Amino acid sequence: MINGNMWFFKNGLSKPVPISKRQRLLGLATNSDIASTNYAEDYKIEHVTSSKFNNNPCYVFELKAKKKGASYSNIKYWVDKKRLVGVKSEFYTIGSKLLKSAVFEYKHQVITEDGSTMRPFISRMTIYDELKPGYTTELLFSEPVLKPIPPSVFNLNLIGK
Repeated sequence: MINGNMWFFKNGLSKPVPISKRQRLLGLATNSDIASTNYAEDYKIEHVTSSKFNNNPCYVFELKAKKKGASYSNIKYWVDKKRLVGVKSEFYTIGSKLLKSAVFEYKHQVITEDGSTMRPFISRMTIYDELKPGYTTELLFSEPVLKPIPPSVFNLNLIGK
């Protein structure tokens, strides 16, 4: 993703291909669900309450899109108070209709940049279609590997060369 635009590249392509954030990646999962939903930049907090999810105390953030390019109009987001990770989300349409929800699991760990702490890292995301009950999509994430990425990876003119 570069400046809010998403690009796809794989070996064999002569140049990167632009892709839509709302384009389906797999099942119910869109590109924005995986790579571009930016809760801090694209949404403002309307309300914060407390609740429980799976018997764990959570902050519940009710978020509203700041601009038209946001992935969803409204999001309700549960954050585990102890671990400070998102554990559940509900995604709403412009008309405030519940479109889909997601539950996140964190069985992986990643070390912080300064090397001082291990942090939970997502291992599974289960997306539920709220318009068609019973339809789900599961995304499994492999153990993270931290390694340097050369700046050329983020330059559209250099990708594939």
